[in-house]
Amino acid sequence: MNLVKDLIQADTIKKNTLMVITMGISLFAAFMLSLTTGNMDTTILYGVDVFLLVGFFFLFKALKKPNLFPLATIIQVYTFSIIGMFISGSSIQIVLILLFLTMFSAIQLRLGWFLLGYFYGFAILILNHVMSTDSAVKDLFSYIMLIYILLGVMFFVIIRLSAGQFKKIEELLNASSLDAELKLKDKEMLESNVSLIVENISAMNERIQQNMNSQKEIATSIDEMASGVETQSNQITDISQNAFETKQGMQTIYDTSNQLKVESSEAYTASLEGKNQIDELKLDIHALKATIEELNSTYLTLSSKLEETNEFAETIRGITEQTNLLALNASIEAARAGEAGKGFAVVAEEIRKLAEVTSKSTERITENLIELNESNSQALEKMKTSNVQIDTNVKTTEEVSNYFMKVTETLQVLDESLTSFTNLSSKVMDQSTEIEVSTNDLAAIIEETSAGLEEMSATVEGLSTDSEVIARDMDVTASKAKELINQN
Repeated sequence: MNLVKDLIQADTIKKNTLMVITMGISLFAAFMLSLTTGNMDTTILYGVDVFLLVGFFFLFKALKKPNLFPLATIIQVYTFSIIGMFISGSSIQIVLILLFLTMFSAIQLRLGWFLLGYFYGFAILILNHVMSTDSAVKDLFSYIMLIYILLGVMFFVIIRLSAGQFKKIEELLNASSLDAELKLKDKEMLESNVSLIVENISAMNERIQQNMNSQKEIATSIDEMASGVETQSNQITDISQNAFETKQGMQTIYDTSNQLKVESSEAYTASLEGKNQIDELKLDIHALKATIEELNSTYLTLSSKLEETNEFAETIRGITEQTNLLALNASIEAARAGEAGKGFAVVAEEIRKLAEVTSKSTERITENLIELNESNSQALEKMKTSNVQIDTNVKTTEEVSNYFMKVTETLQVLDESLTSFTNLSSKVMDQSTEIEVSTNDLAAIIEETSAGLEEMSATVEGLSTDSEVIARDMDVTASKAKELINQN
């Protein structure tokens, strides 16, 4: 029952804190609003209300009577609401404040406290309607009362449901308390049985002490017979030494394989880089081959154009010879004409000179075209030779790339083999370590347990007698344990 009261007390204290915080914030906001509007009456009213709220909270907390705080607070805030209504007059704000106070009264979820505040607010609503001169308050009175009644019904249902749940919790706590009392009785019975078990264990401990004395006698016999296993101990020592040397050899192999693996990995990486460079070179050579083929095509086109130019030069040469012949004929005809043909003779002379200049220029063009034809032919031959060499280089590059591919694959297989070998050597080294440890342990076991069998037989007989006594005590202990199991 004390647990239920403590639970109710703690819940009330938490809700008191919630009431102080909620109402304190609301009153402080109203206080600041009144202060800004310059309404000193309401400012003083809200200030006193906040002061009393905080004062009641700390007063009842100091008196350790938290149940009185909600009652005092509900009466206080509703009373100050009536005072505020007389000071400021009835208004729609009073209705909003009362709706808030209704929810405030329901915080504790106590039906009596809620009904006190609810009916107090009901009376204030009626008084506000009677005193109001505001038409809005009178027109909305029926709606306000309906909302207020519905709000009261809603909180009434919530509080009733909460009270029912709290009763169930109280019943569960009471049942838990009864169960705890039953467990306490079982605990006392268990302690009684455990006490008997402890007594039996104490008797068993005495027998065990006697067995320990017998074991000391066995140890003495083992020390006396220890010299008989010296040869075996030396042999085990030799095996341990061989295992240690094997371990060192495997360590050397392991380090060497690791170094080879590192070098193989580096060679594999280098071969991959070489293969990539060969592939790039192969691409560059193919690109160069394409360029040379395009250049060869260009030179062939140039050769065709040069042949056409040669034909043009021959045509110009024929035209020049005909012009020169025409100029000579014109000179002859001008000489025959006498004075009338002098002007025509001058023109014929100029045409002849022009034909000579054209002939000389045509000869130079022909010489240049001959040299250009020779150079173009040589270039074509070189281009063909370069194309053949590039084809050879392409094939060589592909062969080198294939060789690098084979080397890379070989190095990869070698790297995997070295990895397997390294793992195997590591495994063998670990096994060598285990062999060394096992041989050392075996040597220690042989030194500790391979002597005094004849002296131990007499001691074993005494241990057998003691074991029978221990067995009887264990039977009693087992029966008590069964009783304990049956009781639980």
